[in-house]
Amino acid sequence: MVGRPENEANELSAIRSASRAVAPLHDAIGTTQKGDWLDEHEEPGQSFEKYRRSDPLRPTKLRTTMYLQPLGDFDPMRAAAIEATAELLGDFYGVPVRMLERMDLAWVPSQARRLHPYSGVEQVLTKFVLRLLSRKKPTDAVAVLALTTSDLWPGKGWNFVFGQASLSGGVGVWSLHRLGDPQLEPKTFLRRTAKIAVHETGHMLGIWHCTHFQCGMNGANHQDEADGQPIWFCPEDEMKIWWACRVDPAERYRRLAEFAARYGLEREAEFWSMSERAVKENGSA
Repeated sequence: MVGRPENEANELSAIRSASRAVAPLHDAIGTTQKGDWLDEHEEPGQSFEKYRRSDPLRPTKLRTTMYLQPLGDFDPMRAAAIEATAELLGDFYGVPVRMLERMDLAWVPSQARRLHPYSGVEQVLTKFVLRLLSRKKPTDAVAVLALTTSDLWPGKGWNFVFGQASLSGGVGVWSLHRLGDPQLEPKTFLRRTAKIAVHETGHMLGIWHCTHFQCGMNGANHQDEADGQPIWFCPEDEMKIWWACRVDPAERYRRLAEFAARYGLEREAEFWSMSERAVKENGSA
């Protein structure tokens, strides 16, 4: 596998060089609007160096696999979107992805449920799901991510969340409840599902919210804000994946572009193809 030279200084130099090559393709985060995530949450951001010093969760010889845990029932179109997202996660993070046996929502006790105070929709408490995943986590798991059609809320003071993950425990959960109708807008539904999946997985590997670029690790308070954010990660967060998961940048971009093309995600296919070219041209300079 490329990206694992014996000399750590050479490895880091190659990572930083690839990041500089793709940097011109990325845009700054832009002006924060009232009600957006950064309007309501003050966050410091996280540099690549700060990430490395944090000793984050990483794939190892013992932690080899990412697991998806279906929670509740899924119709065929949502199930197909989940299968595609599992494929994307494998390409995005460079690790095998396996689907665990579905769990019924009946496992969730009444004290971990509520009716949304305005809509009346039943919600599941994310903290309960994260504790459940921690207890059931396979020994070879890099991370376990639950997915559900139920709406989610993280506790007192919140209306809902799209998803939530532990920065150190290697567990997370995301909801398809607010992502639209896959029959009416299949590409939009897949894009939204994929965004939340790569975002929550990033958190499980210790990556904080991005505060400088338009990035898949931006926080989002509402669907319009989330829709304006890309699936791809910024140059700083890409370095974290290349280093933590020991993946070759150009080869990873090639796989991601092929995935996006297969599923008709034209914007993503073009961006990842341009990124692959930028890295290769930089390497041959």
